[in-house]
Amino acid sequence: MLLKVLCFPASFVLCRGALDPSFVWVPLQAGLTTDQANKPLVQTSYTTLVRPVCNDSCPTQEWKTLSLTPSVKFASADQYAHQWRIFTHKATHRRITRPLSRVLLTLCSSKMVTIVNPQTPYVGPVSLQDGTQIHIHGVAEHHHSQFIISLQSGPSINPRSDTPFVFNPRFDENQVVRNTQSGNSWGYEERDGGFPFHKGQKFHVQILVKHDKYKVSVNGHHFIEFRHRTPMSAVTHLVVEGGVRIHEIRVEVPFFYPGAMGAYPPPPPTFPAAPAYNPPVPFVQNIPGGIYPGKMIFISGIPNPNPSRFSVYLQNGMNYEPNHIGLVFDARFNFRGEMNTLVRNHRDHNWGAEERGVSYFPFMPNAPFEMIILVEGHQYKVAVNNQHLLEFHHRLHPLNRVDTLRIDGDVRLTQVRFQ
Repeated sequence: MLLKVLCFPASFVLCRGALDPSFVWVPLQAGLTTDQANKPLVQTSYTTLVRPVCNDSCPTQEWKTLSLTPSVKFASADQYAHQWRIFTHKATHRRITRPLSRVLLTLCSSKMVTIVNPQTPYVGPVSLQDGTQIHIHGVAEHHHSQFIISLQSGPSINPRSDTPFVFNPRFDENQVVRNTQSGNSWGYEERDGGFPFHKGQKFHVQILVKHDKYKVSVNGHHFIEFRHRTPMSAVTHLVVEGGVRIHEIRVEVPFFYPGAMGAYPPPPPTFPAAPAYNPPVPFVQNIPGGIYPGKMIFISGIPNPNPSRFSVYLQNGMNYEPNHIGLVFDARFNFRGEMNTLVRNHRDHNWGAEERGVSYFPFMPNAPFEMIILVEGHQYKVAVNNQHLLEFHHRLHPLNRVDTLRIDGDVRLTQVRFQ
């Protein structure tokens, strides 16, 4: 099995055409700056995926890859600019004729993981957000009656982990069954839409994750939609099994795509530590690289059925009762007479003043959630289930005194990762 991980921290949507001499492209968001002659210089090495803007059926062989290296003048890109024309996300088919240093170019930025010729059954980790695309290329085998693609809340197949979405082509019934499974109980089956698969023939299934549903196409044609019955943050694994030979699995996760990234755009790509899957609680881990503006912490979990509280600490050191805590986020379901309350505080030997104001309480017993903590220069920002929730201004200084994440209380963690 060949695994390729490609990161595109800045990808520009370009289209064939003559270069308009009135525009200069300086995509500052991509880490570029200009020298004294106002020529772009590359500060960060990255690879840019360049594709023509025609329509969704652009042949992939026309896609180009452009590699840029540190402190190299933009000559290679200028050469491309004679054959390609730049467009922005908000005006995809309108040519830009002013300096692009004033235009936010963060188009098509994505993290892409490609797995070639994996064995069946395939079980692999996946994290979903609005805009995630999952591509599965394969062949349905002659001697089997079905195959299954499932997005699960765990890696287990037998018994099966809770499954927010199962896509099950059945050749003996000429139907594709869609459903969810929770606690060994299946929900209502959806079967409409026809049957686009043939034994022995190649297929391409694309699952596009939206905030309210999954959209599935087969062989380039829209097939079905399946509305979320379980939050997408509950999905931790992709499973492909049954009578299928897989040629390629590709997962594309947008880094920054206005309107499709949930609450916060992520920081420039780094080399994050491997996620922790289903870690025990209490959870204590040193924060890779420490805390700094742009750091993001992703916490996925499920509160216990009858929770009292759970707490998230950003602290100094790994002690259970540290003297220095930059942020404690305390979700109180039913604790000492307090119901559905979020308490935030800090500690510098002594506890500070509590903050409690919040527009809503985003957690429910036994319901999956995904929490994001974004570190900014003057505050922490917290989002839950892709919705901004609150800010907490820094009180513990300097910021890099915080080096540890601790989580405890009435919660089952499914994934913790840093970016």
